[in-house]
Amino acid sequence: MTQEHLSDVEMAVAVYLDTLVIPRHLDGNRAAQQDEFRDICGAVAQFAPRHGFGEWWQRVKSELKSAAKTRAWPLMSEVQTACRNVNARDRANNAAGAARDVEDVMVQMMADWFRRCRSQMPSCGRASRTMALIRLGVLADVSEARFYGFDLDPAEMERARYMPPCAAERQHDARVRADLAATRDRMAPVRDDVIAARERTIPQGSAA
Repeated sequence: MTQEHLSDVEMAVAVYLDTLVIPRHLDGNRAAQQDEFRDICGAVAQFAPRHGFGEWWQRVKSELKSAAKTRAWPLMSEVQTACRNVNARDRANNAAGAARDVEDVMVQMMADWFRRCRSQMPSCGRASRTMALIRLGVLADVSEARFYGFDLDPAEMERARYMPPCAAERQHDARVRADLAATRDRMAPVRDDVIAARERTIPQGSAA
């Protein structure tokens, strides 16, 4: 840590301690007060971030205040504990933020894939991602998600079973019915010929 940053730490700690009461065992002992001040500054400097010190220090002070039992200066060990707690929460929040960023990217990739391929992106299915796609309007609802084979949790899958067919499913059914009708129409002449041929055929074993 640079000397400039250490000066920021010293100033912040000095302002903070001025709002508190000097511990009884340090009262009247200027040298001991200076030693304690330096120890507390060292504890803060040990854990302080290189950037964003002011905002971080506000959280440390809140941590110290919530843990304080008196209005006296905190012990160096209490300052270290407060700093550790704040840093641990920051790491957890950063990890959670990174995870959310990854999920946002995955959901966007799945949305792009669905628009191109009309299916769930292989090896990427999760119920939470499916619900995110619904919230974004990429999928209409859980009924459409089920029709296209997207992952759903058991409760949403059960709900989808009893929902009316989605527009995509209705369109699919209409195409299938139309294809079947067209196939029957194409096969009609052949079917008539087959029936006529059967009627002309004498079954084996019949008398001449």
